[in-house]
Amino acid sequence: MPDYIMKLATSSALALSLFVAPASALEFPEWDNDGDGAIGEEEFSTGFGDDGAFGSWDGDGDGGLDETEFNSGFGDRDVGTFSEWDESGDGLVDDREFSSGIYGHYDDDGSGAIEEPEFGDVGDDLGDGGLFDI
Repeated sequence: MPDYIMKLATSSALALSLFVAPASALEFPEWDNDGDGAIGEEEFSTGFGDDGAFGSWDGDGDGGLDETEFNSGFGDRDVGTFSEWDESGDGLVDDREFSSGIYGHYDDDGSGAIEEPEFGDVGDDLGDGGLFDI
């Protein structure tokens, strides 16, 4: 095969690979550990894991997000108010409150479970350029 045809074929294959979904794309069944068609809060916490957002947003390293850190982390995204996330009312959103708030944010219909249609937002936010792409 002539060299120029081989180069063209290689370039075409490379260009095509840019349009294929990445192998690391989030898949609903990988998070739905019990296969019930919904992701419970424990399954979500396992899948979400330590994405680094909480620690990187906690600028003073005190183990909680104050209102300034919370607002800075979420930017102009509508996730509710700081006081809604600060369940204990101590002026800090701790790791547990953060996890619970994130879960509630993705449970759009308030059913207590994240169903497959809601899961698309999780993938968007964890992917490149997403909210949690730390």
